[in-house]
Amino acid sequence: MNEWYINTLKRIFGEKRALDAYLILGRLRWIAAAILLVALGTAVILLIPDREKQLTHVSYQSFPPAKVTLLDSDARFGIIVELNLPDGTPLRLVTTEAKVATTVDDLACIETLRSDDDGQLHYRLVALPNCAN
Repeated sequence: MNEWYINTLKRIFGEKRALDAYLILGRLRWIAAAILLVALGTAVILLIPDREKQLTHVSYQSFPPAKVTLLDSDARFGIIVELNLPDGTPLRLVTTEAKVATTVDDLACIETLRSDDDGQLHYRLVALPNCAN
């Protein structure tokens, strides 16, 4: 045992309580070490960057939305657009970008993207002038 550690505990807690304090602090040290390891592990997991999917632009298409729902009663905060693709697939897209949300009226401009990894199609709402190109 470290003499200075025991002597410090004796000065703080007294002769009779120093051993109790030593045992309690010994247990807390292991608990603190375990908590520290969990915190470090969590930080490492959160700080490791996700490998984002590489998406390739396929096309822009405009579709009439079946339903447009405003977020927070104002298009500047975003919208939810529900529409059907030409093959009949229902699609529900959300945007919180005001410059995109305010252009959706009778038509919604959808950008189609293809994943380089698995070839899966992804869709996102874009500003209506993009579909004019």
